[in-house]
Parts: sequence; structure tokens; C-alpha cells
Amino acid sequence: MTARNETRVGTPDGGPAAMQRPPAEVRYAEELAALRSDDRDPRPPGWESSLRAARRFVIGDAEAGISRKFVGNPSLVDRALVTLATNRGPMLVGDSSTPWTAEPRWTGRVSPPLPAPGWTPSSTS
Repeated sequence: MTARNETRVGTPDGGPAAMQRPPAEVRYAEELAALRSDDRDPRPPGWESSLRAARRFVIGDAEAGISRKFVGNPSLVDRALVTLATNRGPMLVGDSSTPWTAEPRWTGRVSPPLPAPGWTPSSTS
């Protein structure tokens, strides 16, 4: 029995199995090679392409013959790339006046407490 996403290496007769879905590096090899040949921007450590080239690959570039792979708001791709390449990504999301922490603290309160029955603003001393 094989797992749902498991790839079989061979057929029962010992021959190579047809690949169900090639990885992106194989499927888009020509596009990636074209992007790398034109890429002059700095690359994050461990990356083969710059952030700009990665964005062009995902968003697409009709002039360069790069097909679009993501249909949605390009700013989501920008945030994802910055998050992957740096430790500054979470700073791009949310209200700028709200401090962000890696581990939010649970206070035990789900919502602000309700005022006591009969409380009015004038009853405070």
C-alpha cells in the first residue's frame, strides 16, 4: 500500500514508472534557465535566484515568456518571498502600531470584560 502522495520508483516488471507530475524544477526548467541567465540582482544565501527573479517566476512575465503560476494578489507573493528570505516578513503584515512577538502570550481573556450591572461612567470615583 502506498501513501497518497508517494511516488513509485518502478513498475511491477522492474521498468521505470512514468512520472505522475514532474517537479517544478523539471516542468519549468526552460523558464528557470532564462531567469537565471538574466538575473543580476543579489541572491539570498542558499538561493539560486534573486528575489526579483523568484517573483517574476511566480507572478509571470509575458515579455520574457514566463507563465503565471499564481493567480491572486501579487503582494502576497512579495510577503512570502520576504518571509522566506529574511526574518523581517512578519513585520509586513498587520497594524504597524501593534508589536509583534514570536510567541503570543495567552492572557486567558477572550474579550474585554463587561461592565458590572448598574455601572455607568458617572458612578466611578
